[in-house]
Amino acid sequence: MDWKFIQANPLNWQDGHVPGVDGSGVIVQVGTNVDKSLIGCRVAYHASLNRHGSFAECTMLKSGRVMMLPDSLSFELAAALPCPMLTAWQAFEKIPLTSQREVLIVGFGSVNNLLSQILINAGYIVDVVSASLSEERAKKLGIRQLYREQSQVNNKYFAIFDAVSGENAAHLVPLLSANGHIVCIQDRIPAPIYPHYFLSRNSAWSVT
Repeated sequence: MDWKFIQANPLNWQDGHVPGVDGSGVIVQVGTNVDKSLIGCRVAYHASLNRHGSFAECTMLKSGRVMMLPDSLSFELAAALPCPMLTAWQAFEKIPLTSQREVLIVGFGSVNNLLSQILINAGYIVDVVSASLSEERAKKLGIRQLYREQSQVNNKYFAIFDAVSGENAAHLVPLLSANGHIVCIQDRIPAPIYPHYFLSRNSAWSVT
């Protein structure tokens, strides 16, 4: 995320702006209306893109937007979590709770690693398409079926989460069951593929 904002500069950052979306550290000072017992606490955060970010020595944050860290979690690992975790949660929230529980995840980076855990903890049956995910890791996460190639998938799914591209997601639409949804994490499908599909907001496809 950081290099994308640095290269594209969609918010028109001025010279001297300090980037850094995610970070972790220790609270060293609080505002007048914030509990002073928070000083010294270990936290992780997703910084405001309109303020100096985590590449600064100190970052100013709103008190309600930090995550308290257990002592067992390293700062390095914690700093890698907020943006992928937020993206995973937003993807999860795009599908309605239902008795249809079979879902497919395509592509397995940091976002879908977290998404698979959220889905499994919510009671969904998760299959994954990934060339890099190990069988051991998949079993540990609770993934039912690990496919190495997309062409191997022969099931129908209530929901599909694609982290490859909008074009790739379009090829996955035939794998949706009735009233199914497809969520594009990396891109979006710009227009309906078949007349009996409609495009709902947030890049989710549904079958009518």
